[in-house]
Amino acid sequence: DHGRRGAKTFTRYYDTRTGDYISDEVGRCDHEVRCRYHLTPSEYFERYPMLKEGHKGSVAARPAPLVMPEPEPVSYPSIPFDVFRKTLKDHHKNNIYLFLRRHFTREVADKVAARYYLGTSKYLPGAPVFWYIDSGFGITTGKIIYYPDPLTGKRFRGADKYHGKPVVNFVHAVLKIPGFKRKPCFFGEHLLTAEPAKPVMVVESEKTALIASAFYPGLVVLATGGMNGLQNLNWSLTRGREVTLVPDTSTGDIATKNWTEQAKLINTRHNLSIKISDRLDSIATEKQKNEGWDLGDFLLRQKAEG
Repeated sequence: DHGRRGAKTFTRYYDTRTGDYISDEVGRCDHEVRCRYHLTPSEYFERYPMLKEGHKGSVAARPAPLVMPEPEPVSYPSIPFDVFRKTLKDHHKNNIYLFLRRHFTREVADKVAARYYLGTSKYLPGAPVFWYIDSGFGITTGKIIYYPDPLTGKRFRGADKYHGKPVVNFVHAVLKIPGFKRKPCFFGEHLLTAEPAKPVMVVESEKTALIASAFYPGLVVLATGGMNGLQNLNWSLTRGREVTLVPDTSTGDIATKNWTEQAKLINTRHNLSIKISDRLDSIATEKQKNEGWDLGDFLLRQKAEG
């Protein structure tokens, strides 16, 4: 209710040439000290380079209510099924699958890979494709991330590109599909349809979702794909279920504070009762927080320690 005294506002960036906002999620919360939400246009276009073409003017900022109106229905394209199907093999070349095999039995690793349709990309050696499949089983896109070492399961760090290619990219960008508009979607969203009776856990990264699902097969584990942008996801799909958000640890518990603020808005907007878990923050050391340990890190460490 942004009409109340002391209500939070969201300063959004807009294209000065067209007057259009860059995106509902690109901007800064006026409670930045507490929730630290701030997504700049450059960060947004680095994440979604395929959307930059439509914004050729300079950018400026102006306030807008943080509680956004319900989006109008939009028709979104899907990735061609044949492209998707061809990635569902060669797991022996997939560094995330090999990482799962290092920590779990083949049966568990195969079940997780099948449940989430884990793909293998030829874009970079060993790179998985995390397919974003919506509740109607439409293939909204695939996220390709370069994991160079199946032993550590850590993302490639230190540069934005490897051999001239971005180390994080999307299938629709690699295919250069003209005019493609990505549908907002949870990673694992199709499981809400396939497994309608299970409680829901929401984490940040796709890899964390895979690991957590191996430990908690009785849950549907979804990933947001990042700390920000939760407002754009279709949370109404979780209505009637117990939903718990498990943010990564972070310096100053910024991630938990960010998700707590966003959860309040989501609960109000969709009439839900999503809960936030701060358990990781309570057990993490300062070093672990600085390193951004997530649920998967703690689960695997606990498993290794017996």
